Amino acid sequence: MEGLVVLGSGSRGNAIYIGGPRTRLLIDCGLSPRQTRLRLKQIGVDPASLDAVLISHEHRDHIGGLALVARLRHTTCYANRLTAEAIGSVLDQQAERLRIFTTGEPFELGEFWVNPFSVLHDALDPVGFELRLNGLKIGITTDLGHATTLVRERLKGANVLIVETNHDENLLRNNVRRPWPLKQRILGKMGHLSNTAAAKLLADTATPATRHIVLAHLSQECNTEALARQAVLAHLELVGLGDVPIEVSRQNAIGSHIPL
Repeated sequence: MEGLVVLGSGSRGNAIYIGGPRTRLLIDCGLSPRQTRLRLKQIGVDPASLDAVLISHEHRDHIGGLALVARLRHTTCYANRLTAEAIGSVLDQQAERLRIFTTGEPFELGEFWVNPFSVLHDALDPVGFELRLNGLKIGITTDLGHATTLVRERLKGANVLIVETNHDENLLRNNVRRPWPLKQRILGKMGHLSNTAAAKLLADTATPATRHIVLAHLSQECNTEALARQAVLAHLELVGLGDVPIEVSRQNAIGSHIPL
């Protein structure tokens, strides 16, 4: 299937399907093998037809389904060196299908042009992805605590933007179930973007060429779809882009099909 579908996004697993005319990719593989198979089937994609999985970083919610990839003989896993070393045990028996990219150096993957760029997150060498296909630009950042100038440059003008809106700061600060050190981690520059921070990032990087925005990695305890959408829409309206479609990704269901 050609197009983009968020298979699921949240603290319990993240995966994005992107299909071109000849090449089929997953961005991260954090859903369980069973859920990955199930959700790919829902969009008519045979897991065995996947050409590659691009890994953003080594946290469990981004690599939890790699055991499935290990069983797919024709699927290659791409990661930078530090991330590859961290996940290597999952793919020990398939080392020949692990490809190392260098953060900041673009490469070609089928008909895709892929540019992995550094983001601030508490992982070894986390990245976001800028992808280009047939003149279209896709920008993806699902885990970061602060949007640097580099992140803004890589996302600027993307036709499809996928950015995390992890938490509402008031809900997070007032959550009695989360200890203060965890709150500090999430709120810090190496943590996760709040709705407001993500909204400012999207207002800075979206342009009239942007035709779809997906809000990702929402906290189930410290955010709601309505709060995330409201924050982003308010900032987009300030820059005259309030008519750009906004989709909120979910943990337990696939998103809509986005044509490319």
